[in-house]
Amino acid sequence: MSKTTVALEAAVAVVIENTPTDDIRQTARQRANADKAFAHILKLIGPRIRHFIRQYGLAAHWEDAEQCCAIGVHRAIQAY
Repeated sequence: MSKTTVALEAAVAVVIENTPTDDIRQTARQRANADKAFAHILKLIGPRIRHFIRQYGLAAHWEDAEQCCAIGVHRAIQAY
């Protein structure tokens, strides 16, 4: 596996570990760890996101397209 794939797997594992299950409240530390790992995931896949934004002609809506990608990543992690 590539270094990027290994880093993605590790970051996703951190997000999943720090996401509470059932009715348990998430601590501030867990929230911070999950947010940091999620930001790392977006940084790792940033080049691919930018490629698809340009590929599909969404440059005029860049921030919206990035936000849609972040939502998609969040949903993918929840379903993982």
